[in-house]
Amino acid sequence: MWCFSYIHEYLSNGSLGDSLCNLESPLELTVRMHIALGAAQEQGCSKKATEQMDVYSFGVVLLELITGRKAEMPEPRESIDIVTWVRRKINMTNATHQILDPNISNSFQQEMLGVLELALRCISVVPDKRPKMDEVVQSLLSVYTTVQSLRIVSGETSISSEH
Repeated sequence: MWCFSYIHEYLSNGSLGDSLCNLESPLELTVRMHIALGAAQEQGCSKKATEQMDVYSFGVVLLELITGRKAEMPEPRESIDIVTWVRRKINMTNATHQILDPNISNSFQQEMLGVLELALRCISVVPDKRPKMDEVVQSLLSVYTTVQSLRIVSGETSISSEH
């Protein structure tokens, strides 16, 4: 398994949250998928903490990537973390689509919902229900392949591996 530091490479002058919330140049889905895959592969190579903790943390990164929101968000009455915000939205009727970053094309909505489902498994309250990192990587590779295929069919250019 390759270990790349895509988050650090891509975001050398800021944070993931800053880049996601930049309204002038929002990150495309393929860039977000590159970051997710790089981080997943890096997490899989790391043997620090427990894998269940790593998977949970990675689930938070996935939520940031598909919502376009920071991990910690100031709200009118209180500060709320992204996990709580997503769980509240999901418990509301038909609120799942409100979770997805509106800056990502609607043509990728199914793929984003797939990544949301994966992120929710990663942040499961029951650690034993969380997927293994190799399963996360395989799931992301599948979504990434689909996104790249859809971009080719629609005539969009793919991103380069250089940032």
